[in-house]
Amino acid sequence: MRQWGFWFDQQDCINCHACEIACKVWNEEKRGDARLYPLRELTEGSAGENATEKNYYMKERLRRSWYEERGNKPPDLMRYNMNISCNHCSKPACVDACPTGRIYKEDTYGIVLANEEIPCISCGRCQKACPWEAPQFYTILKERPVMVKCDLCMERIGKGLKPACVAACPMRALEAGELKGLKERHSVDHTEQAIGFERGNTDPNIIFRKRGNTF
Repeated sequence: MRQWGFWFDQQDCINCHACEIACKVWNEEKRGDARLYPLRELTEGSAGENATEKNYYMKERLRRSWYEERGNKPPDLMRYNMNISCNHCSKPACVDACPTGRIYKEDTYGIVLANEEIPCISCGRCQKACPWEAPQFYTILKERPVMVKCDLCMERIGKGLKPACVAACPMRALEAGELKGLKERHSVDHTEQAIGFERGNTDPNIIFRKRGNTF
């Protein structure tokens, strides 16, 4: 089985959130949120008499970008950027935790997916089991929440396109591809861990260029 994963450059990331926004837009349009929910008229005078506002209901953050700090004062004080989605682990805890078998690891790219033909019972076990907080819940109208997660934009990569988050990154700090190729291209040991990612025993398929020990 080929195994795809992510490369994240913790030094070049500027925490601009372009990847996060691109992920939200792509997934919202793909599942039809903008068509499920009508346009909402703005109050008169706020933006013109006939103006409308598009409701975006993509509240989940399948890719998350943020920063953290460590230490108390220079030279020990360090600020570093974080960026993560599902790592499509080789030993995915969510797969073992799901009681219905809805979550599985497909064979073409090694992507961890949710089988939409199997109903989600909203038990939340997958979310609790994942050390990366990848599974999230989406409420469709008045139905109960359904687990959704990053699918590495499988539809896009099947057409030879980059995942939405990767395509949007202005600093090229994020890449996706076959893990073997990513390791060769960046000459990075797969065991190297970025600052802030020291957790989990799921064998996550992500490699890093670590942030140096400077503020």
